[in-house]
Amino acid sequence: MDTLRKRTIGRKVLRTTQATNGLGAGQDSTLLPERAGGGKNGLARTMSFVVGPIAGALVAGGVYFGFSNLIKTRTDQHRKDLHTLSQRLLEPPFTYPAPPPASARIVHQPFLTLIKNQWNEKLAGFYKSAGNTEERAVEWGRRMLYGGSSSSKQ
Repeated sequence: MDTLRKRTIGRKVLRTTQATNGLGAGQDSTLLPERAGGGKNGLARTMSFVVGPIAGALVAGGVYFGFSNLIKTRTDQHRKDLHTLSQRLLEPPFTYPAPPPASARIVHQPFLTLIKNQWNEKLAGFYKSAGNTEERAVEWGRRMLYGGSSSSKQ
């Protein structure tokens, strides 16, 4: 059976083992250096030192691949769209008919036109009679104020 003894020198812990043979007589072995905090910590620290950069490289590689694939697919799509647009500019389709001219879009409605013309004539007559009434009122006011005929201007 092995029994362990530890001695601390500075920051290092030295391990002394005492090996026993089957008869119970023990012999001291050499002093083995050991890290403070346990025997397997050194291996774990070495593994994390190696695994950390490898994991970071894998993540960076994945991000790089993702962005490069995205840029490639978008570039291909833009190239395809530009080709389609240039073909449409070079060879315009002849299936689109031109709109009819404005003179063809005017719809003539004789009855409605007749009513509008009569309405406009009645309004013109009304404004003309209102203007004549205003002139007569002005003439009447001059006769009342100045007396006599307003046709003779002084």
